[in-house]
This record gives sequence, structure tokens and C-alpha cells, in this order.
Amino acid sequence: MSLTRRTFAASAAAAIAAGAQTSVPQPEPGFTSVFDGRTLTGWDFDERLWMVQDGAMVGTTQNNQLAYDEFAILRGRYGDFVFRTEMKLRNHRSGIQFRSEELREWRVQGLQAAAAQDSMWGCIYDQGGADEGRNHGIVANGWNAARKVVHLTGWNTYEVACSGSSVRLALNGTHVLTYDSVKARDGVIAFALIAGPGMQVSFRNIRIKASAG
Repeated sequence: MSLTRRTFAASAAAAIAAGAQTSVPQPEPGFTSVFDGRTLTGWDFDERLWMVQDGAMVGTTQNNQLAYDEFAILRGRYGDFVFRTEMKLRNHRSGIQFRSEELREWRVQGLQAAAAQDSMWGCIYDQGGADEGRNHGIVANGWNAARKVVHLTGWNTYEVACSGSSVRLALNGTHVLTYDSVKARDGVIAFALIAGPGMQVSFRNIRIKASAG
């Protein structure tokens, strides 16, 4: 192969590889993508903490110590739905709020599909919000099932499915928890950055299938 052809082939391969990093997979039938892999359109967030990096929505507190938990909040309210995302947690703790209430300054309260660096995947955590008078803590524990399928240092597909008073959590295609005592019938969806040590969490291929009505 001539030098010109080799150079062209190498350039083409590099372009394909770069495109693959930022491409967004087509959602499954019935699902709608809520992140385009390039911008954070459709989300409310603290611009110091959230960015797009290599086709993923990345939140970090590495250079910004938090006084309280903060969230990137998907605009709109959702009742019955199936929400899926790929998630990678570098350290500390994060999670996916669902049927939650937006407070102020990117804070929320409500239930969370939790994740931590060495535990809590598959658990439902009650996120109270600072000074809001709610109890914090795990209200349903699916860690024993989740620990068998979680990739603690890699990407995981996390699914939250709400219907009526029931929520089902699945991790990497495996059902890990059903909780049948959800009181809220709708609310916001949000991604958590938890106060404490500098942390980082990434999300990609974010999509939702919302039920009519």
C-alpha cells in the first residue's frame, strides 16, 4: 500500500473511532433518548459540576467541594415509565432519583436508585434533602442480588421501572429489586452528586419510555 493510501486509511480509521466515541445508540422501540451525547439540552444543572465528555454526561466534584448533595435534573415530570441508562461510578456514591420533588439550587427529595463504590447498587434510598425534615436511608435493599452482576469499576446498565405504587430495579439485564410502597405518583428524574470526597460519575445512552397519561 502506498504512503498516501496508508495515511488516508489511518485518517479514516481515526475519524471512525472518534465518531464511535460520541455516537448515541438508537433507543429501543418505544423509548426516547434524553441525552444526545453532545450537549446537556433538556437538563437543569450546576455548570461547575456537569459536562459532556467522550459522549457521556459526566458529573464531578473533584474541584468543587459540595456543602450538600446536588443533582442534574431532567426537565419534566414522569409518572409510570421505564428509564434506562448506562452508568459508571468512579468513587463515593451517586444514584438516580425518580418520582422526586425539585427543591432549590439543584436539590431534590424523594426516592433514589442508589449506587456506591463498593455497595448500594440495587438499593432504594430515601433522599431527604438538607433541612427538609425527611429521613435519609435505605428503604429497600437489593444489594445481595446486584453484587452478583455489577461492574464496580466499569459501565452498568441501570433500569428503573415505575408502575402505580411499584418500582422495579434491574442491573445489567438482571432484576434485582421490587418495591411496592412508592407513595409519589409522579415527579422528576435526576442524577446525584453526593457531598463528601471529590467524586465522579458518568452516564450515557440515557432513554425513557413513558406511559400515556
